[in-house]
Amino acid sequence: MTAENRSVTFVVISGINFPVKSRKYLMNLVKGVVNLHGAKFIIGAGHTIAGKDLEQLLKLRLSEVPKNQREEAGQKFYQEMIESLDSFLPKIKDVNYHIVVAEKIYDRPIGYKILDELRKRRDDIRLSDNPETKMPIQLSGFGEMRVIVPRKQPWFYENITGLLQRLVNGFAMRTGSGKPPLILVGCTGTGSNLPYYKGVPCIAVPALHKLDDQLSTENMVGCVAVTITKDGDKFRIRSTTYDFRTALADEYNLALPDGLSRRHKQVLDVLKSSSASLKTIQFRLNSNARNPWELETVQGIVEDLQKKKLAVYYEKGHRYAIRESLHNEANLTLEQFTKDSRTLTFVIKSCWHVGALKALYFTVLKKEPELADDADVIVLNGDVQQGISHNYEYNGEMLATMNGPDKHQSAAAIMQAIILLDIFRRRWARLVALKLPTKEMLQKCLVTFVYNVGNHDESRFSKSKDAIALHIFDLKLRSEMVMLLTAFLQSENRASDVRFDELVKLINEKIIRVGESRTIKVSDAVIGLKHPRQGNTQNKGARIQQTASFFEKALAYYPDRDLKQLCVVMVANFHEASSIHTSHFGKTILGVMSAAMLKDTEFENNINKAVEHGMVKVSVQLNKQGQLLSDTIEFFDDIVPEDAKFVFADNLTTAMVLERCKKVDELTQLPWR
Repeated sequence: MTAENRSVTFVVISGINFPVKSRKYLMNLVKGVVNLHGAKFIIGAGHTIAGKDLEQLLKLRLSEVPKNQREEAGQKFYQEMIESLDSFLPKIKDVNYHIVVAEKIYDRPIGYKILDELRKRRDDIRLSDNPETKMPIQLSGFGEMRVIVPRKQPWFYENITGLLQRLVNGFAMRTGSGKPPLILVGCTGTGSNLPYYKGVPCIAVPALHKLDDQLSTENMVGCVAVTITKDGDKFRIRSTTYDFRTALADEYNLALPDGLSRRHKQVLDVLKSSSASLKTIQFRLNSNARNPWELETVQGIVEDLQKKKLAVYYEKGHRYAIRESLHNEANLTLEQFTKDSRTLTFVIKSCWHVGALKALYFTVLKKEPELADDADVIVLNGDVQQGISHNYEYNGEMLATMNGPDKHQSAAAIMQAIILLDIFRRRWARLVALKLPTKEMLQKCLVTFVYNVGNHDESRFSKSKDAIALHIFDLKLRSEMVMLLTAFLQSENRASDVRFDELVKLINEKIIRVGESRTIKVSDAVIGLKHPRQGNTQNKGARIQQTASFFEKALAYYPDRDLKQLCVVMVANFHEASSIHTSHFGKTILGVMSAAMLKDTEFENNINKAVEHGMVKVSVQLNKQGQLLSDTIEFFDDIVPEDAKFVFADNLTTAMVLERCKKVDELTQLPWR
């Protein structure tokens, strides 16, 4: 790498827990992630070695030999572990491991010794025993990021971001250094991203071993690929989190040898859920069998599986089970893991508050078309308008020309239509050379737009008696799109190719208002959207967790079974941004909280709350069953100069406000009242 680099990518792992709960095939998947993303190095953020388990194992080993042979036995033990770890960690061309050792509680001194001896053998391993390691990134101006691991045994946290926040809080208060450009937190066993926590992007790294217990917040198995890109004077941070839980759930199947009969596989299938006696195995098999299994047949198949060393018998419980160590024989590549998957891309904005004084009107108009150029869906998750409650028309929180909630809705609809047309034009320009039929071009070029109602959009917040929230916005947006696309087709001499009613139908299909289920389906993927009316909280992941739990309960009795495959939850209303992965009985749900599209408010300033602003771009990769395989998230906090010179002004004057009103009016052309 050189100082002229514009971007760098690396992969972060944590909690390999070698050799107790580690999985070789998970490291093979990590290798695949490294190669796919072109990563320059791998960061091991703590808990590489199962230190406590190895200490007990070594103690037991030494107790079994005479005192005069213990030194030799100890050395032999270390050599076995070093050689095993050497074989376990794949060597990847031109890629080094930078391993941070959590020596005090996870890796322990025994783990550090094993890693240090392995370092001497291999030239691709670097070690650090500092629990707050500085990690230089060779991007000019980026500086040194931090990799943090716990110094002491963490408490149990129900909230997924609890441990991440505590470790970052402790570091921020203790350090004598300035803000790092990025903080990576290991040993949390979670996948979360707080883009603006204490002014620093913070990413928690999932575990890379099978989770059998929960010491703190552990709920996620996988790794993270991080790409840092220099964009002018800014640095973009894009994280791709891989969820390997689906592989763990299927690991026994991955390890089965070829040549097994159908009956062998059936018996193994019923043993995957738990160990069982012969009669229980028979019961499970007969629950879905056309021809009943006889007990003697079951016994014969089970005995055959024992001979093949695929099943074992536990005498104390009188139960049969799949051999625990069978997972060591599993083999899985990233290509196999992602086979037949599909990817969906969303651009999310929320809390636009059109009508507000410091709404980021021109930032949205410029940046949203750029971000959504390749998106499948644009999501506007609540608080489309500002409303006129709380004396907004008198206390300076509202643009002077927006003296009515109908104006807020009309202005938002016109600006959103301008954005959708901008995206349409970009796509049309790329595809026009293909000479596709006009109807197909319309389908490909018009992006799906989904909107949800927020509390500011309701009649009670606008001092009006409108029964249907955002009804004006909805009607105006659809009519504007019909008018704009009709004019565009006329300019392209294609207006006669599509009937008017066909154009209206297409636009109505592409503009979706979230209904009573609070969900939408996009390419058979189920997405939940909520704008909950709750107070703020210091825990950055709490509202997302609560919303995901709401959906799990609320959708349980819906007749549409597809809704139970909910994979992504989008949350807004708190003017903060974050993302977490939460899990419910084996299913991972990605939760994304989007920030506001306004700079600040007097109300929040007066309670010492800094508003986080910006849009977020999310891509999710799903398997055939709709389960999450990976997701890529990037938060954007740009403010274009047109907005910046106004919202950052220290002394707003009447002339400046009127000038802003004029520029917004030039876009909307709304009549004065």
